[in-house]
Amino acid sequence: MRKDLPVKARVVMASCYYHLGQFEMAEACFKRTLQIDSKCVDSILGLAVISEKREDMSNYINYLQIAREIEPEHSLLILLLAEHYLYAKQYKLAKSYA
Repeated sequence: MRKDLPVKARVVMASCYYHLGQFEMAEACFKRTLQIDSKCVDSILGLAVISEKREDMSNYINYLQIAREIEPEHSLLILLLAEHYLYAKQYKLAKSYA
């Protein structure tokens, strides 16, 4: 992969790997993006989604908290938090995010 590839292009590439079911490659791309830009919320949320897919809920929550500290109004973050609280049957919190 080119070393001068923009961060956004790397995030899109990681997303493509994810949608192709190649989670290890997606994870590697998201992590590489974070090495370049540690505040890339899209990559953090991508890693959160992969963690959820692997049923690693502690990492999932950790990534959501990190993303929330950086960009609390990010639309995907709000959706993931609403879903999380809905499944946890914390309906008041789910509704506040929804």
